[in-house]
Amino acid sequence: WQYGHKRLTDDFTIATIPYEGPAPLQITIHGADRELKQPEEKQNGATEYGTGNHCNVDDDSLWIKSLFKCEGICHGMVCWVEYNVRIKGDNEGICSDNNGKSDTNCLFKTISTATRQHKQAVRLVKDAISLTEKDIGRTKFCCRANFGGLGGSEDHSFEIKVEQ
Repeated sequence: WQYGHKRLTDDFTIATIPYEGPAPLQITIHGADRELKQPEEKQNGATEYGTGNHCNVDDDSLWIKSLFKCEGICHGMVCWVEYNVRIKGDNEGICSDNNGKSDTNCLFKTISTATRQHKQAVRLVKDAISLTEKDIGRTKFCCRANFGGLGGSEDHSFEIKVEQ
């Protein structure tokens, strides 16, 4: 399946899933108001996000919202994965940033599927939205993610909508 697309918003991060570090695996869901880490973080003492190896979110504050920056027709979103791959060991030296502070980013390299259409996923909105000049900077593309515990072979889901 081939497609072309035009970016109508800035790129945004849906979630960060680290594959290194202490267990248990901790998924960070990025949202407009805060970041939610799984497992065991609680909101208002009532809802526990992430039990076991999944992170199901039922919280309206965790919608990622990105303002549209140009005119066009919004059919959905294109998703891709960026892998932060370790290229040096911890003992191979820590780099310094421009201020002389320790910086561990030099230990990793990012490999992205953003430029490979066959490695991307597309999620469509129910009804395409036509965006005009008056919508720019006011209308938002919104996404909320869930990971694991979804049944079947699915390991994640995205809810998407356009807020006008």
